[in-house]
Amino acid sequence: MTYITQRAHNPRLPTVLGAYWKGGFIVLLAVVFGKSVSLLWKLLLARIGPQSLGTVEIALTVFTTLSSFSLLGLHTALMRFVTIHTAKKAHGQAQVLLWVSLKIATAIGLLLVMLFLKYPHILPSLIDSSAPLLESLLPYLWIIPLFAASELLWSFLAATKQMASYAIAKYVFQPAFRLFFITAAMIVGVGTSGILVPHLVYSGVASCVLSIALVIRRVNTRPSSTCTPTIKPFLLFALPMGGSFIAFVLYGALDVFLVGRYLGIAQVGLLSAVFIISGIPDAIYAPLLNIFQTYLGNTYTNIRQGFSFTVSNCMLFLVVGAITGAFVYLLRQGIVTYFMGPPYQTIVPLVGAFLLIKILQDAIVLPLRHFLDFYGYVHHTFVLMLISTLVKLIVGIRTVPAVGLTGVILMQTAGIIVHLAGCLLVTWIVVRSRKN
Repeated sequence: MTYITQRAHNPRLPTVLGAYWKGGFIVLLAVVFGKSVSLLWKLLLARIGPQSLGTVEIALTVFTTLSSFSLLGLHTALMRFVTIHTAKKAHGQAQVLLWVSLKIATAIGLLLVMLFLKYPHILPSLIDSSAPLLESLLPYLWIIPLFAASELLWSFLAATKQMASYAIAKYVFQPAFRLFFITAAMIVGVGTSGILVPHLVYSGVASCVLSIALVIRRVNTRPSSTCTPTIKPFLLFALPMGGSFIAFVLYGALDVFLVGRYLGIAQVGLLSAVFIISGIPDAIYAPLLNIFQTYLGNTYTNIRQGFSFTVSNCMLFLVVGAITGAFVYLLRQGIVTYFMGPPYQTIVPLVGAFLLIKILQDAIVLPLRHFLDFYGYVHHTFVLMLISTLVKLIVGIRTVPAVGLTGVILMQTAGIIVHLAGCLLVTWIVVRSRKN
């Protein structure tokens, strides 16, 4: 009898902390380390000034957004289906889905690259004030398929419970090397472009090579012909998930795009500095969310168990958020003064609002979204994400040009209220309507 079958007959789930300490201790340490190192290299970039930090933020946002179009939600679908197939010991099925996902994501990524190279005016038109920067990034669009492929491979590793390799490679090796690279570049004094372009190329190439090296040791390069691929349900799940994922990425990117368009690159740098400080709790949230997604697969036969597990996680996340958020809020002035410098003093009053919004998103909204997506309610999360993004866009267009970065707080508040209310409503309806 498998672990999943045992859990289906046992109405009692393991405690949340028990599950974490039993199976996720290495992941917890690795991701905390990785997020901490990532925070350090972002703080280093902040030292070069708001204008340069804004340049890096816009470039990374553009590449992240374009990569989301290439992924099309396949990485989340892969996580769900491979987790289920691994639990059933149907490893051939899992491998087939991986190869299909890689082919689709690579094809879409290459089409995007050819589109933007053929029509190079599209990308610079997104942010008028950053047109020269975006034009300079066009030759490096070829790394988009690599970003997408590596994300799929990381998802496969996590879903097949190769958590130690996954965590150490993605959250220890990569951030440490990135910190070393950025520190060396700043010591040499190569400037923003000398940091940005090699950083993007390294991120795409190294991440893809490393993830391939780890995955290839654990799979057959040619899946057995006896495997009956469940491609249709996989794609039916992935397509609406792709729409939801793209809307989610656009939801986060709207802040940078609108500030860059209406206020300029330097204000994007100040906004990025606020994101760095309010993102400090991610060093704790990220591993917990990652482990939560993996262990949610142990409840796929019983939605009520999954809901109980999700509620327990939300409570845990709220406690963690309250502690870490209060800690960051009390130290916000010192962080700005000693790590970022005088140009960033104006962001100190904004940190509290961004922290609260971030805690609500990470502690409640994201776990509920993962819960709904995992049990197949991807159409509902897509609609919720689309509505929230539109609300955020409308509020942002009206407020950012008028009140500056305070408008970002208003648009984020409007978006999170709509998103949170929608997730709570849909979850309540789903759990009440399902008997198991």
